Amino acid sequence: MKRLNKLKFKKIVQKLTVVPVITGEEKLVDDLYIDSLSIISLIVNVEKNYNIYLPDDLLSVNHSVTVNELFELINSKGG
Repeated sequence: MKRLNKLKFKKIVQKLTVVPVITGEEKLVDDLYIDSLSIISLIVNVEKNYNIYLPDDLLSVNHSVTVNELFELINSKGG
């Protein structure tokens, strides 16, 4: 089974934003301008490509969550 690492996760997030460089400290909504539909797309992409189930509570991440925080949250759920 493939394992999600931080670099791969940043590359997935990069496809959802116009911001050229992602360090991981950016807030998904406030800094990267990623909307809620794109967050859902991101989570579904991770579930599909890494064969993991992520609980629905991940869909309601708040506006201040960073890329690194979301990665850690996904990893704690089995990513």
